[in-house]
Amino acid sequence: MFYNNKNITSVTIPEGVNGIGMYAFQNCSNLVSVSIPESVTSISEGAFTGCTALTSIVIPEGVTSIGVSAFSSCYSLMHVTIPSTVTTIGNYAFQLCYRLVEVQNLSNLTITAGSSSHGYVSYYAKVVYGADGTSGLIISGDYKICVNNSTNENYLVDYIGTEANLTLPAMINDNSYIINGYAFAYRNYPTSITVPNGVVIDDYAFAYSNIGSVIISEGVTSIGENAFYNCSSVTSVTIPSTITTIGSYAFAQSFNIENVYISDLTAWCNIAFTDELSNPLCQGGKLYLNNELMTELVIPEGVTSIGQYAFAGCTSLTNVTIPGTITSIGSGAFYNCAGLTSIIIPGTVSTVTGFQGCTGITSVIISEGVTGIGSDAFNGCTSLVDIDIPSTVNNIGTSAFRDCTALTSIIIPEGVPSIVSGVFYNCNNLVSIVIPKSVTTVENRSFYNCSKLAYTYYTGTIDEWKKIKWGSMDATWPRDAEVTYEYVIPAA
Repeated sequence: MFYNNKNITSVTIPEGVNGIGMYAFQNCSNLVSVSIPESVTSISEGAFTGCTALTSIVIPEGVTSIGVSAFSSCYSLMHVTIPSTVTTIGNYAFQLCYRLVEVQNLSNLTITAGSSSHGYVSYYAKVVYGADGTSGLIISGDYKICVNNSTNENYLVDYIGTEANLTLPAMINDNSYIINGYAFAYRNYPTSITVPNGVVIDDYAFAYSNIGSVIISEGVTSIGENAFYNCSSVTSVTIPSTITTIGSYAFAQSFNIENVYISDLTAWCNIAFTDELSNPLCQGGKLYLNNELMTELVIPEGVTSIGQYAFAGCTSLTNVTIPGTITSIGSGAFYNCAGLTSIIIPGTVSTVTGFQGCTGITSVIISEGVTGIGSDAFNGCTSLVDIDIPSTVNNIGTSAFRDCTALTSIIIPEGVPSIVSGVFYNCNNLVSIVIPKSVTTVENRSFYNCSKLAYTYYTGTIDEWKKIKWGSMDATWPRDAEVTYEYVIPAA
């Protein structure tokens, strides 16, 4: 009867009604309050699903069942009381109730914070208490806070103000606090936010928000998982030098980030990015160091490692200088940096990784001293024509040169024991290859779609050649090419 009615703001169900029917108030998106009489014994499937303005619900004594998805997607709901008479809560009854941080449980059901059982009623909860407990929900100015009285932790649950350019307070009611998951979800305000020192950014803290600009102040040390998930309005992000860890998918689905501002390049190289989507650059952003656009990246002397995904997706970089103090380059460190054209890897690096998807790179020089080329190291470098591999390299990982479609020739140095699966997968312009006598196996699909491979130069004898174990599925292109035996690799 009231399905999708946007005009209803409050409902008082009269005494004598014994049930609330299926989808009775579904998508009544302006419904703020509901009064349910004790004559009601059941709340049916989807009865209040999508009532996105509903903030609190007291389910009265007498109700025995709460149906499937009864309150799902009520993302403003912060408190619910489950009476002693409830014996069943249907699947997904409270799923996607992102702000449901407090549950009073008077029933015999076992309800614990963080559990997906009993219809997700306590999945997002910070506090679950019984008959002798008290609510910790308070309003302080424009902020709704949940206080966990047993841990003394304070959670910012919702912002109800209209400030467009919001600087969060360092403390609320003289207490430090955590920005709870989804605290700003689906709110029109703010459109820009500054997070001060001392505030903790929890998982999903700003997910689904309308924020366009993010400034995280010096002193903040971490950003939680999915913290800015699906923030489609965000265009700029400022990351302080004090950030050391950023959780997985922190900036996933935030496709419009254009500019990322940092103040300390060494600190940036040392951030523990969990995955490529934990880096705000990942969607194709430009990097600014002290407000200057970075095109020529010079890693400072003394830096020993470049963290995984550190520059993944950065569109402004055209050149990178890596100093001799670097010993490791993390997986995906320069993933999809399409503007890079050439790379020189110093000999202090043990294993080369991190350049997959750099479609602009045409040449790579790997210095003597490097011992390995990691899996996917240059996967998808579709413009790579020339690569120098030193004699010190003794291992080349899976798919290291996969989809390097411009590569026409390559020399594998002596000491490499095998040509592993997918290493030259779809290098469809590869014409010649030098294989050392140290190679004893050529694995499956190592030369998939390398149909132009016409010349193989082998450093061993024909008898040694015959002992190589060849895989199937396009592994045999080098064997089927014109083979030259006892080839001498030219000196560098």
